[in-house]
Amino acid sequence: MPDPKLKAAAEEIKSILVKYDIAAVVVLASQSHMEYLNHVIASWSCATLEKDAGRFMLRIRAKREDFPSKEAQKKCVEDTTGMIMGFADAQLHCHEMMLKVAAMIGQQVPFEHFTTEEPHDDENRRK
Repeated sequence: MPDPKLKAAAEEIKSILVKYDIAAVVVLASQSHMEYLNHVIASWSCATLEKDAGRFMLRIRAKREDFPSKEAQKKCVEDTTGMIMGFADAQLHCHEMMLKVAAMIGQQVPFEHFTTEEPHDDENRRK
């Protein structure tokens, strides 16, 4: 069962992201649970999250007819690509840092960790 505090916090964060028209990848943690918020929907982004075989997949939709000009289409694709690459760079850095810290902790205090995943329930959140 998900942690209701994390779900509530994620919803508050999502409303701030919508208010300021920004995208984010957010990971929240309580003592026993994690909550992931992948919010890529912004006016300047052509990214969406769509359900495919029970999992959400990042999709890019940038049909020429959906934009007032070829330049506007190109700008949207460039902005979306910048967002995706920025998220990828940040997550890679975070991943490397967390693995190093976990390895150092494991040298002092051996531990086991298992991540379980709950079913997805909306397009902007992964549990």
